[in-house]
Amino acid sequence: MNEMDIYTFGKILSEIKIEDIEQSEHFIERDRVRLRMGLENIYVFINGNTPVGILKQSAGKFKVMYEYSKEYDLSIIFSLRQKNPVKLVLVTCLKEFSRNRMR
Repeated sequence: MNEMDIYTFGKILSEIKIEDIEQSEHFIERDRVRLRMGLENIYVFINGNTPVGILKQSAGKFKVMYEYSKEYDLSIIFSLRQKNPVKLVLVTCLKEFSRNRMR
């Protein structure tokens, strides 16, 4: 897969449809233990909130951070499965202290 920059990934993420998102087994387990949101609520959350940060982790894999509460950010790791048509995989999710992001 070709390299993708953060700007392009952000644009894809802002236009993604729920049917273009898959969940990895790891994500399903982490969501069950950590968040209990489910795919539909995650989708509503990412479409209703603007990321506070996007980090490129490797080719086609991005960590997207959203403000979750006053104290926590919700970080979701996405992997780009294919570009055309776009398919994203939810890899994992976790809550992290907001202060870890703010310097």
